[in-house]
Amino acid sequence: ALLLITRTRARLNATRPSSLLSLLAAGALIGVSCWLRANALLLAPFLALALMLIAKRGERKRAALILVCGALLVVVPLTIRNAVVFGKFIPVSLGAGQTLIEGIADYNTDGSLGLPQTDLELIRGEAETAQRPDYANSLFTPDGIERDRARLARGFAVIRAHPVWFASVMLRRAASMLRLERTPLRLTTTDASPGLLQWPLRILQKFFIPALFLPLTLTGAGILCYRRQFQPLAILLAVPCYYFCMQSALHTEYRYVLVIHYFLFVLAALAVY
Repeated sequence: ALLLITRTRARLNATRPSSLLSLLAAGALIGVSCWLRANALLLAPFLALALMLIAKRGERKRAALILVCGALLVVVPLTIRNAVVFGKFIPVSLGAGQTLIEGIADYNTDGSLGLPQTDLELIRGEAETAQRPDYANSLFTPDGIERDRARLARGFAVIRAHPVWFASVMLRRAASMLRLERTPLRLTTTDASPGLLQWPLRILQKFFIPALFLPLTLTGAGILCYRRQFQPLAILLAVPCYYFCMQSALHTEYRYVLVIHYFLFVLAALAVY
C-alpha cells in the first residue's frame, strides 16, 4: 500500500484514472491486511491524514477519500457478514476488549486494579463472576460478543479513573516498540561446513540493537527535515506513528509491531548513506 502511495505521490492527481486506481488499490491492500489481522483497522483513515500533507492543494480531500473507500470496499463485506450472522456491529473481529484489559494489566504490576494478565485468568474470572462454568472453556464461546464488550467497558472504566497513568502506559509501550528482538539463529549445519553461515550472521545480528539503530533513524529523519523533504518523511513515518498511537493502547507483542522497523530501517539507511 505504501509502495503504491510512494510511486503515486510524484504525479499525485486525484482526477487522473491512474492515480485514482493506485490510491484505490492501496486502500484495498490495507483492507486485505485487516482480513489477516485487525490491528490495521484504522490505518486507512490514519494514512488519509498523511495524504492531506502529501497531495497537492485542492486534491487532498479527494485523494484521502479514495484511499479510505478502497479499504472499506474490502473490509465492509466482513462487517456485513458479521451483522447478518450475529446481528451485531462487529467491524472485523472480536478481541479488542481482551487486549485492552490485558494490556492495562501488563503495566499494573502490583495487581491493584484487579485485571487479568493472561487469557486463562480472564476466562476463569468471567466464569466465577457470572457463575457460568462454561465461560472458562473459551474466550468467545458462549456469549463472545457480550463478554468482549463487557471487557471493553471494564477497560474504559479504568482509563477514565486513571487517565494520566494510562497515558504514561501508552508512552512506555510505544517506546518499547523500538526494541529490536535478538532471536537466536536456527540454522542447520553440516559436518563439512560447521558454522559457515552461522558465525557471520551472528556477528551481523549483534549490530541490530536500539543503541545503534535509534540514533541512525533519528539522524535520517533529521536529514529529511533539513532538506525539507517532508513528503518522504511523512510516508516513512505514517505506519510507525499509527502503531505508536493506536497499538500502544492495547496489549501488544513484538510480532504485532514488527512492520514498523522496515520503515525505520529506511531512515537508518539514509543516515548511513
